[in-house]
Amino acid sequence: RQRQMCIRDSVPAAQIPTKSTEAKLVRKLAKKSLGLRLVNQKDPLPLDLLYGAVTGCVDESGQTVSVLALTVGTMLMVMFVGFLRYADMAMITVDVVVFYESHFEIFLAQRKNDQFRKGDMVFVSRGQYWLTCPYRLMKLLIHRARLSGRDYVFQGWNGRKRECDKVLDGKPIAYQKCRSEVLRALSKHSGVPVEVLSPRYGTQSLRSGGATVVAPQVSFRAFQQHGAWHTAASAHRYILDTTEARCEVTRVIGY
Repeated sequence: RQRQMCIRDSVPAAQIPTKSTEAKLVRKLAKKSLGLRLVNQKDPLPLDLLYGAVTGCVDESGQTVSVLALTVGTMLMVMFVGFLRYADMAMITVDVVVFYESHFEIFLAQRKNDQFRKGDMVFVSRGQYWLTCPYRLMKLLIHRARLSGRDYVFQGWNGRKRECDKVLDGKPIAYQKCRSEVLRALSKHSGVPVEVLSPRYGTQSLRSGGATVVAPQVSFRAFQQHGAWHTAASAHRYILDTTEARCEVTRVIGY
């Protein structure tokens, strides 16, 4: 053992094989393949909590709320209904959003599981409830913020000028800013402190929350395509079965 320690101490740290980048990548891939990688899975966001947070950011006219509040409300709704990750949402520019009478489409040039790098189209239908309609919110945000062309739809801002509409910095909203605003909107509606909500919810809760609501009501093929999952196993990770669905298994026995 002393000999091994002497040999180890005599080799520079940069030359230790197990410390190399290649070795670290092999270990990481092995853990992922064997299912040993630790995953900090957040809870799906309930629909009522989402609606409460969104309606707290907008109003009937859409003219009296700030562009910042409108950005947060639209971001919450679009990520939820589109099953979008943060990386998907942050790259949305005005020129990839096309509005039609019944829906709007978002073309994503890249997505996490886009193996062939062909991009993906997200379809979002027009809603019937004015305050929580992503179609109306997206259109209103682009108009109020005076966005066009290659402008990012969801931008960061200078927090010291919250009362001014012209505070968007032209860059995609940072992940930490996005997450903090999501938690702040949820906290404002529920009255629960951000510190309590933080371990349970995050930006991924919007994607899994939308998936949990939709999964039992549409074909699995359409569901998987909307979320851009390439395997059923990865798609099922985002679905939280309700108590009613779990009880249905034993209810069919008829005892």
